[in-house]
Amino acid sequence: MIKIIWIFVKRSLVSPDLWGKLLGRLIYLFDMPNSRVGRNNLKFAFPDWTPKKIEMNLKRVYQHFGISVLELLQTALMSRKEVIEQSRVTGENYLYQALKKGKGVILVSAHIGNWEIGLHFLACRFARPIILVTREFRPKLLNNLYAYLRTRFGNRIIDSKGTFNKMVEALRQGDILALMADVPRKKYSVGVNFFGHLTRSAYVVALLAIRCNSPVIPTFALRNAEGFIYLELGAPVDIRNTGNLRTDLQVNTQRITDIVEEALRSHPDQYLWMQKRWKDYYPWLYPSYRARRKRSSMRNFEQSSRLN
Repeated sequence: MIKIIWIFVKRSLVSPDLWGKLLGRLIYLFDMPNSRVGRNNLKFAFPDWTPKKIEMNLKRVYQHFGISVLELLQTALMSRKEVIEQSRVTGENYLYQALKKGKGVILVSAHIGNWEIGLHFLACRFARPIILVTREFRPKLLNNLYAYLRTRFGNRIIDSKGTFNKMVEALRQGDILALMADVPRKKYSVGVNFFGHLTRSAYVVALLAIRCNSPVIPTFALRNAEGFIYLELGAPVDIRNTGNLRTDLQVNTQRITDIVEEALRSHPDQYLWMQKRWKDYYPWLYPSYRARRKRSSMRNFEQSSRLN
């Protein structure tokens, strides 16, 4: 019976486009808080777009997300050969050349396309593990399933909390490290321009590149018109290292942010717009976040008053 169920699941997910879009539409209907964030972000990033165009792209974002979720589940039933057959790659020579330097490689990406499938494809195509820097989430059972899917083809996970030394060690051993450049950060970040608006981005990629002299390769796993995932490996980022660390971190982080923005402008319907990307400088974009921050400030004030 279990074997029959697995065969049915595998066959039904061979082409997850239809079911993925349906799943995405359902999430769109019920995920009102996050859809509100996505809508506000799209308005902010593309002020010349009409409300109709914004809503159309937001629906496509959810549909794409639904397809990506089913594709990730599908990998639990796929072989290495099948993963390779489902993907295409351009610019792989950039990675080969970077690996020859023996300084490790930093793959910098964003939550666009199907980044999870892209990491699987890299591990299968290049026959070496990718080290993923991420954080655990709840519930534990879901986190364990996610970790299994992510590491099934040899990739390794290290927790994002207090891992800088581990990342340095990995690069000095010649490993491939994958980092996201679009996650908002307050600590260990610098101000950058993103879609014409000020925000903050973590400078960890720039710091690692300077510290370890490691090449930084932009990597985006995008979906083409035929539904295939094609992995774009770009030319190494020109990392500035003048000795003025503060300035170098800001300049290099901005360069990486510009590359991410270019990819997002080309494929806005494949990006996960539900992050509060501009919350540090434009909190009014996210009323729920502003309300939580106000409540937190009040609690801190009350605690401080009691202590005094």
